[in-house]
Amino acid sequence: MLKEYNRLFLVSQVAVDGLLVSSGWWISHRMVENKVLDTGDSPVSLNFGDGGLLFGLNIQKDVLDLSLLSQAHIFAVLAILYCLSVAGMYRSFRNTASLEDIKAILKGLVFFLIPVWFITELSPSLNIPTGFIPLFISMTWLIMSLFRFSERQVLKYLRARGFNQRHLLIVGAGRNAQNLVNRIGRCQWMGFKVVGYITQESSRVGKTFMGTEVLGVIEDLPEILATKKIDQVYCALSNDKAHLIKNVSEVLEQYTVDFRVVPDLGGMSTLHNTFFEIDGVPVLGIRETPMQGFGNVQKRLFDVVVSLLILVFISPIFLLLALLVKLSSKGPVFYRQKRVGYDGRIFHILKFRSMGVDAEDGSGAVWAVKGDDRTTKLGSFMRKTSLDELPQFFNVLMGHMSVVGPRPERPEFIKDFREELPRYMLRHKIKAGITGWAQVNGWRGQTSLKKRLQYDLYYIDNWSIWFDVRIVLDTIVRGFMDKNAY
Repeated sequence: MLKEYNRLFLVSQVAVDGLLVSSGWWISHRMVENKVLDTGDSPVSLNFGDGGLLFGLNIQKDVLDLSLLSQAHIFAVLAILYCLSVAGMYRSFRNTASLEDIKAILKGLVFFLIPVWFITELSPSLNIPTGFIPLFISMTWLIMSLFRFSERQVLKYLRARGFNQRHLLIVGAGRNAQNLVNRIGRCQWMGFKVVGYITQESSRVGKTFMGTEVLGVIEDLPEILATKKIDQVYCALSNDKAHLIKNVSEVLEQYTVDFRVVPDLGGMSTLHNTFFEIDGVPVLGIRETPMQGFGNVQKRLFDVVVSLLILVFISPIFLLLALLVKLSSKGPVFYRQKRVGYDGRIFHILKFRSMGVDAEDGSGAVWAVKGDDRTTKLGSFMRKTSLDELPQFFNVLMGHMSVVGPRPERPEFIKDFREELPRYMLRHKIKAGITGWAQVNGWRGQTSLKKRLQYDLYYIDNWSIWFDVRIVLDTIVRGFMDKNAY
């Protein structure tokens, strides 16, 4: 019955998507037919007002064959539905983030756009200007995304109130299993209802953990499946009982329930977990950098654009500080110092010189302290206001650093830090930054190293380009003054 319902729901989803794609096509068609899009001699403007809004397309009504567009309508709908399927649009999004279906829509439309763009470019006789296709794609993405977002909100509401539920049986009743049940309870919008646990320990049968009862031992699995409504079985055994997974799997081969395994990662240091396949073999990433694939491209573009804008904006201040450093004390304007960056690589960080040239001749590598007599008067001001860090935007442009990331430390200090805090080296799974999540939360200078590490690892584990934007804005709003900067 459940599978029939899923099949019916899938068919209805495809049918609705076909109507949504048709709507995007119809709206784009009407915009051209009613001269909402009118180019004249300029690239194109949308006729909202007298001047219009430049849109960067090249659609001309007099060369657009509207009858051809009508004929291509059915082909476009079927092709896009196929591309959406390839992009993973029609798999279950019950246990995924809200943006996953919107990403799948965009991915499917890109799959459609690329070959169609080449066809229209290489076949000018079709009389379909290049600009009509991006307009249609943009309109379709907007309509489908709004519909999917609304649909997801309705489903979340219904599932949180007991409708459209999936009934789960948890194999195991230890820490890993209880943690899973706890998290399922916090995500009621997913529509998962835990029926109970089964375990190897008969002494736990009848007991309740996280509001869920232990129904029996593993040997009782066939009877429980026969008497209880179970849609999915989750195996959440601890590492010392992992050998039982095979036994459970063999029993479930005789049933139609879904079977999933939740690995016990409680004793491991994890960072930015990932899951992928190598020729069909599932692989779980325990500790990885988020700077892979498109994320890496996003981060680099963000760094280059922000650094260039800031350097242009602060160029008068930059030149003034360089002149003041040169006039206030003997020595070079800039100070180069070894720091540890991405993947533990050594690079030379750039700063405005804030101390005398012989500042570490007697002391060696030490942190600056409050009232440090090695600091010049101008240097003390620059360090308190973080102005000495401005040359690091050149480090960003050279690719040594990022605008946002964990602050880089000196190799001499890291030797001690990695022994004191075993997870310390994980902060080097991403480029060092000029500002960071720890810094905007006040953990800077001679503050708790453990706290800084916690904030740095949280940033890496939850990185997104919008997180970077937030940290940059926080840095600007909160200012560059810091009581812990000496």
